[in-house]
Amino acid sequence: MLILELSRKSGVSRHTIRYYEKLGMIKARDRRENSYKEYGEEALYSLLFVDRVKRLGFSLAEIKDFLQTLGRSRKTASEIIEIKLESRIQDLDNRIAELSLIRSDVAALLHRCRTNPYKGQEGLKELVESLEKKSASIKASTKTHATEASSLAASKK
Repeated sequence: MLILELSRKSGVSRHTIRYYEKLGMIKARDRRENSYKEYGEEALYSLLFVDRVKRLGFSLAEIKDFLQTLGRSRKTASEIIEIKLESRIQDLDNRIAELSLIRSDVAALLHRCRTNPYKGQEGLKELVESLEKKSASIKASTKTHATEASSLAASKK
């Protein structure tokens, strides 16, 4: 199939297909006599894989590594990808915990703003002090979560 058909089937623009090809993530199967590139089913599935995994938050470098890993034996590829996915889940869990703390702190600050008897410049000092306390709280919680995550990762090994 030509690049236009590959683009239509995958939902990925021709420009992006060329970019992925330049990065070595997909390959044209052959060239026609008129120098047009011919892509096979493998290119289509590689594009679909790249598109889906990119939506999960993986970088193009990580996805390229996945594609190269998939070229190895099935057992080795499966083990390597499992480790990477477990790591990604741990990263996501840590980020969710951080965002949850931030959300509760923002909600507390909003409550403070709504109940602050001093509106305008008079209440500014009080709000700044409140923000500093919340910031310190977030930093302390982030360090605690990072330590817990490191301990958990070490215990799995």
